Amino acid sequence: MQTKEIELSQSSIDNGRIYFPITDAKFFPPESYSDRERDGHGGTEVVFLAGSHSFVGPIRVYSGHRLSPQRSFAPFFKEVGAGAGDKLVVKRTADREYKVEHVPAPGGLPLASA
Repeated sequence: MQTKEIELSQSSIDNGRIYFPITDAKFFPPESYSDRERDGHGGTEVVFLAGSHSFVGPIRVYSGHRLSPQRSFAPFFKEVGAGAGDKLVVKRTADREYKVEHVPAPGGLPLASA
């Protein structure tokens, strides 16, 4: 099972986004990528299971240097009380399915289990 660890920044939390470095591109199916053009490729949906939430949508490339699921993870961040410096462990559990787990930064306290 493939796993990636992402450290949350305040910008990620404010925008409700999980940002992966472009070097993680092979972590997602190639057809799951969408472009931001109205008439462009929409991308095949993938599923992120995070806490009590399920987020479904394609993956977008931002500024050519990072990747992010199209859906906002703000409800999950609120549920777990995510803060800057916390980590997310993202595990690929199936071809198009990923489980997201919240790991508080040292000294932080989890508000809910993910």
